Amino acid sequence: MDKKEKETPDTPDATTLLRNAIAESIGYSGMEHLARVSKYALETANEDAGRKNARHSSSDVKLPLNFDEVCEYKISKQVTCKDYAPSIFSALRKSYGIKDREYITSMRALTGGGEGEGKSKMLFFMSKDKRYVMKTVKGHELEFFWQFIKDYYWHMIANPDTMICRFFGLFTTIYENQKGERKKYHLVVMKNIFKTSWPIHLKFDLKGSINNRIVSIRARCNPRITPENRSRTPTSPTGTSRHVGQSFRAEGFESRTTSRVASG
Repeated sequence: MDKKEKETPDTPDATTLLRNAIAESIGYSGMEHLARVSKYALETANEDAGRKNARHSSSDVKLPLNFDEVCEYKISKQVTCKDYAPSIFSALRKSYGIKDREYITSMRALTGGGEGEGKSKMLFFMSKDKRYVMKTVKGHELEFFWQFIKDYYWHMIANPDTMICRFFGLFTTIYENQKGERKKYHLVVMKNIFKTSWPIHLKFDLKGSINNRIVSIRARCNPRITPENRSRTPTSPTGTSRHVGQSFRAEGFESRTTSRVASG
């Protein structure tokens, strides 16, 4: 037998194992949520027995909204998951026509796992069907989002055409790697706005501040600077830099963009 044939396949690398752990976390918590929905559907169906509006399927059933709920699951020896406000994000997804089973199916396989080009060095993942993007966030960012999740939910329901990012899940995955190190990853699941049939001519990365984001013309020639950061000049020759002034913000960016979507 040839030497190459005797060799065993390479073991998955660290990124692949982490990616699988995150996919497993989201998928497992999603199935647990579906089980709870099915149980609730049966209970309400029994209560509605004999009524004209009795429910016979759990596909359209929503659990009562619980903004404070955190579900924790011990998936395996290496993986533990926390699912934040599952009923809230399920309701949000359904408001945009996304069924729970479709969402879980999309999350079965992920790609990516590398750092983004920004300064935050957060990890980015994408569902294999490219419908959703996952980004790791810091602990204080998760806590900040958690504090206004109720306001976020009602704003999204009242303004379905908003330009605000559509968050569809919030998780913490605790993963024990091959070295026996237990690491914690906080993640948000977002709709991938670039998964569209519309042609995209320009992409802008909106920032809330220009602090430490302006580079000189000379620095733009530095190959160590990412293409994204090279365009951050006071007067970009490429014409791609945009500055949103105070008057524009005062008049309401949200109302402007929403009206454009509605009219378009």
